[in-house]
Amino acid sequence: NQSNINNNFNPNTDHIRYKGNFKGAKKFSIKKSKLLIVNLQAENNINSMNLNRNIWSDELVISLIQNKYTFMQLYANNKSCKQLAIDYNIAKFPSIIIVNPLTGILIWKNNETKILKEHFISVISELDYETVNKDLYETMENLSIKKLIENYNPDNFIIKEDDKIILKIQIGKEKIDFVSSIN
Repeated sequence: NQSNINNNFNPNTDHIRYKGNFKGAKKFSIKKSKLLIVNLQAENNINSMNLNRNIWSDELVISLIQNKYTFMQLYANNKSCKQLAIDYNIAKFPSIIIVNPLTGILIWKNNETKILKEHFISVISELDYETVNKDLYETMENLSIKKLIENYNPDNFIIKEDDKIILKIQIGKEKIDFVSSIN
């Protein structure tokens, strides 16, 4: 049977794949507190087929993905795949990217089209949503007006004649002015 031969040579990823678009996968990932893995493949490409057969069907990979990730698979001829390749600077297929769904920031991408299962397993074992976003939440908390007022320093506030308050803060090398009314 041709479909059995095809499935053994190039198995599908339906057992772990999110069946929707990238935006939907990001929303779903945030709701489930999971990172997003996107597998960008070329059809009839031996390295892409090897990924399907050797990595996406591996029991440990499946278990890690089901517990910690949302998994998407897109093909090179797909409009979304082409856009992601541009957005994340991907020139060769297959390519795997891991994205923070909250920010869209790239966390990891493979540098070779031949992906070693052991290396990939170590990457996806170490990463998790909470750790990746811990710094982000702390930064957002530190930027909250409540926190800025708690750490009030009169030298950082400038009151202008037109009833505006300008709060000058510096985070790393970035200088930011928060402008508010005196009320």
